[in-house]
Amino acid sequence: MGAALFTMRVALAAAGWATSTRRCPDAADPDLLAVVDLVAGPPDGGIAPLVDLLGLRDTDRPRFGPGAAGLADIALFRAAALAEDAELAPVGRADLHRLGPGPTEVAGGARPATVRDGAEATVVVLTTARDDELAWLRAGEALHRVLLEVARAEWVATPSARPSRTGPPATSCAAC
Repeated sequence: MGAALFTMRVALAAAGWATSTRRCPDAADPDLLAVVDLVAGPPDGGIAPLVDLLGLRDTDRPRFGPGAAGLADIALFRAAALAEDAELAPVGRADLHRLGPGPTEVAGGARPATVRDGAEATVVVLTTARDDELAWLRAGEALHRVLLEVARAEWVATPSARPSRTGPPATSCAAC
């Protein structure tokens, strides 16, 4: 739902509308996740340009090419997550086992891990400070924004929903 909410915010900003978003506005109605109001003022110029990337976002488990994204790309992806009240952190090769069982199918990044097709990759984890309905919604918004920035940087990503085995629960995991 967070990704759909973020897409709406992007589309409205690109159409020239300023918005105000109230997330989880009514505790008595848990099915109401957000209300987006049109308000006076300029649209959010930080997200309006992302409208052109909506069709480029690819999370269909593509084969990954050679090379890895640099630290500047990872910093850009982290800034995108932070803008949506989430955190994005690279996971080192030594910590990959903490993400749980299953193949590591990811691309991009500064600390390579070997994946099935031999490409180098970095695993990044998207987290939130809390584990509640608002945090879940914000994680979806952050994930979508990060994936759009991944597309802009011409990298591919494969999201994974595996929670970590230690530490606080991960609300959402993304691999970029």
